[in-house]
Amino acid sequence: MRYTGAPRSSSQRYFAPGQLQFITSSVYRRRKLFDSPRLRGVFVDVLRQLRRERGFLLIGWVLMPEHLYLLIKPQPAESTSALLQELKKRSAQQIVSILSENQQRAWRRNVLAGLRLPPTVHAGSLPAEKMGVYMGIFNFFITIPEITASLFFGWVMLHLLHNNRLAAVLAGGFFLILAAVLMKRVVDVALVEAPSPKTEAVISG
Repeated sequence: MRYTGAPRSSSQRYFAPGQLQFITSSVYRRRKLFDSPRLRGVFVDVLRQLRRERGFLLIGWVLMPEHLYLLIKPQPAESTSALLQELKKRSAQQIVSILSENQQRAWRRNVLAGLRLPPTVHAGSLPAEKMGVYMGIFNFFITIPEITASLFFGWVMLHLLHNNRLAAVLAGGFFLILAAVLMKRVVDVALVEAPSPKTEAVISG
């Protein structure tokens, strides 16, 4: 991905119109999902669908077992973040749904266990048939802060932190500590009430 025209100290992101953008991304926990022809097909179908919907130019792509490369020319140029968010969300929903279909197969069960969110995130009552939906919601809480930071943190860095990188690091540390303190207020239902056999199977699958 190419960024042009921004002073290094401003931390602002610019997408130059008409420029190609090189993108790489990896599977959560580097699981080799795309060793499976069916899961490879899911990604290809989602990518093809987004090309029709968004009208971006796809120059080339490479899909490896646990990561991928894209060379694209999006229109408009700044639509890249939203495009990637949609690509990851749709792929994750369909892949997790497929893996949840028949967990009697050891490969599916092991891969799904590797992709499972922490118990405090998906709770004890998460239905297996809606795992993809909850994975998509979880991804929102990853990508939305990234998009927000890319849009507004340059202004914060310039006007509030006065380009002081140490202050930015300290601010990040403060919010991490605040998040850890607030997590003490989260009550895990699975720890309060004993899960039913069906719920237990979803948790430990």
